[in-house]
Amino acid sequence: MKKIFTILSLTCSCLYLSTAMAQNRYRDQNIAVGMGGITGKKGYFISLGYQQIVGFQGWNIKLDGIYANQYAKISNDIPLESKLPMQHYMILPSALYTFDQWGLDPFYFNLYGGAMLGYEVLNNGKKVLTNSNLESENIKNSFIYGISLGTIIEAELTRNLTLGVDARQLYRRGSKAGEFTFYLGAGIRYYIN
Repeated sequence: MKKIFTILSLTCSCLYLSTAMAQNRYRDQNIAVGMGGITGKKGYFISLGYQQIVGFQGWNIKLDGIYANQYAKISNDIPLESKLPMQHYMILPSALYTFDQWGLDPFYFNLYGGAMLGYEVLNNGKKVLTNSNLESENIKNSFIYGISLGTIIEAELTRNLTLGVDARQLYRRGSKAGEFTFYLGAGIRYYIN
């Protein structure tokens, strides 16, 4: 119990100090983000986003649009070799905190979390599998929702341009292909003003 209290106290103290001492490198800036990468379901994703400071030191709001293409086995009545193509179209509003006061210039560390809303298309919208005549009632398009947690590590290339690596975990409800998916990507973050 004493160790847990000590760890919680240190964590709260660090968060308080980081908030109080934030240099806020991004004050009054808008950020355009473009990323691409791989998913945990043997696929790829493309993400376009927008980020803006909200007036608090270190805090940003972020909105991402993601297209993901991956493969999944969705039920036992579909043969194992027939993994279905699956596309996700998602919007992810998030709150992001930037830890830029650690003195690690030109590297910056960000944590974020938020909601996820989207649409899932299975087997390119077809009810019948392409390599057999098997039809499944489980092949349905559906709305999906959930949460997203992640981290972005940035390396400053110029004053207005950084290279970012993004690791994100999605928890999806309503998906036929499972609830958890990991995304790992890299891309450019351009500071507009």
